[in-house]
Amino acid sequence: MGPRPTVVALIVLLLSSTFAGCIGLVPAREYLESRRDPVEIQTIYDRVAFAHTFTNAVETYSNSSSFYVDESVIQIDIYFKASFVGSDQIGCLDAGGALRYVQVTLFDSEGGVQWSTEVCQDANPPEESLLAQPEFTGGEWTLTVDAQGTGERFLNQFKDNFNVVVTIHRNCMKYPLEDSC
Repeated sequence: MGPRPTVVALIVLLLSSTFAGCIGLVPAREYLESRRDPVEIQTIYDRVAFAHTFTNAVETYSNSSSFYVDESVIQIDIYFKASFVGSDQIGCLDAGGALRYVQVTLFDSEGGVQWSTEVCQDANPPEESLLAQPEFTGGEWTLTVDAQGTGERFLNQFKDNFNVVVTIHRNCMKYPLEDSC
């Protein structure tokens, strides 16, 4: 009975060494994973912007742009500024009776208005932020601008203008050794 356990132990040792290639990969992989740098969450910024300076006596402007919103979008910031020459004295109607205005609307993918403003005098409100609670409506969102203003080219000093910038904040998981963002 003495040699029998030794022979069995030798056979088990021989068989386990032949399977060490496959079985040994699991601890080796776990070790490499533990040495790997952690996953980083990076925020990426996309922008949609419209800016226009009016240079004619009565000029209209209309434009729209779309961007895609998915579960990675965590915040949408909206910056808006409008300047109308003499609006503090004239108000919304100029001497010729032409209405000057800027109307900006941000629609979600279902057609709902997420943000809107319409001004006919100087405006520079603070930047507004829309937060995902818990998520934004996914799909294609649209930013539209309709405006009418005045300007002149002779002295090149009296020009209505506006600027609107929508910044989309996206979270992206960046894995080590990959440039996935």
